[in-house]
Amino acid sequence: MAEHSSDRQSTRALGTLLDHHAAVSIGLVAGLLVASFLLTLALGGAHRVAPHWFYAPILLAGIRFGLAGAFPAAAAATLLAGPLTPGNVEEGTPQDLSDWLVRGLFFLVIGVAVSVAIRQGLQVVLTDHRARRRRAELRRALAHGEVELHYQPIVDLDDGRIVGAEALVRWRHPTKGLLAPVEFIDDFEQLDESTDWVIGQVAETVGGWKERLSLDRFHVAVNISGHDLGRGSLPERVEALLAPTALAPSDLCLEVTESAVVQDLDEAAATLAALRLAGTTIAIDDLGTGHATLAYVQRLPVDIVKIDKTFTAELRPGSPSEAIVAALIGLSRQLDVGCIAEGIETEDQRAAVVRHGCRQGQGFLFSPAVPADQFERMLAAPHPAAPGQPPRAR
Repeated sequence: MAEHSSDRQSTRALGTLLDHHAAVSIGLVAGLLVASFLLTLALGGAHRVAPHWFYAPILLAGIRFGLAGAFPAAAAATLLAGPLTPGNVEEGTPQDLSDWLVRGLFFLVIGVAVSVAIRQGLQVVLTDHRARRRRAELRRALAHGEVELHYQPIVDLDDGRIVGAEALVRWRHPTKGLLAPVEFIDDFEQLDESTDWVIGQVAETVGGWKERLSLDRFHVAVNISGHDLGRGSLPERVEALLAPTALAPSDLCLEVTESAVVQDLDEAAATLAALRLAGTTIAIDDLGTGHATLAYVQRLPVDIVKIDKTFTAELRPGSPSEAIVAALIGLSRQLDVGCIAEGIETEDQRAAVVRHGCRQGQGFLFSPAVPADQFERMLAAPHPAAPGQPPRAR
């Protein structure tokens, strides 16, 4: 425990060094430059002593501000330790030009390079420490029930009825309130237990809905990461998590982004093929925003493609986004797979994707992601909705 406490204290000290107020840092650098100059004079001048202490303000400036701080500090040190410092204070003799130029070159090259390298190393250490700390906090949050799932409806765009849902993670932080995924999802996905927890919660919750509400043709989507695809046991784990619930493999849609797939295409294709063989539906999420080519997508066992909200948000007649959306919908037809448009917020956007042949979508036009109990009430509502109105269950 003492060792871990010491490590935390050291890391906090490094963080303080990198993060404290800029004005304080500038004052310290300026003070060290002046102190180095006065010390050199007090000891008799540049010929009497080698003023290596000028490296201190250069290092501090470089560690705090990077190259933008190290270079000006090195230039200031060159002037103070060169033409402004006598070679011999008692005799008042100046330094030789070659002496202070060489010293200045060392300040600029060695001082700047070393300080910037130290800064980069400290940032790596701090980033790693902060990531480990956040993951530990997320594990604690899972254990204490602070992490929860919200569900956003996936609707039939012709009549607005709910045909499925996407499960989205939220963190009800004890002091910060309800946090959206963007604030923690990267660290959450790195937890080995995170995907199992999500699928287990989804299987229990949605399986309960299917039993209580007699839902037919209802699927629920769960996002998986590249970290999940790299773990070969994912198909077996999914099967084990679904087995004790009423959620069939065909009711579960696992969504993977293009960027996660291309990290290791062969491994991703093998894992997705095994999942699909077990009956699970596979979707490519955020299509068009990653680095995958058409050839990559054709190699994957895909059932659904999802059009990213960045394209639907800019949908206007004749716009580049409309051409991209039309092409992606056409791609889904060529691949003989389903298509879902994300981020639909206006009736015009809904009408545009329907006009190009997309029949399912999700977005704030229908409903944001809501807690499980609120979503179940939406499912239980007795009457279908018109397009653009609050959705109802199929």
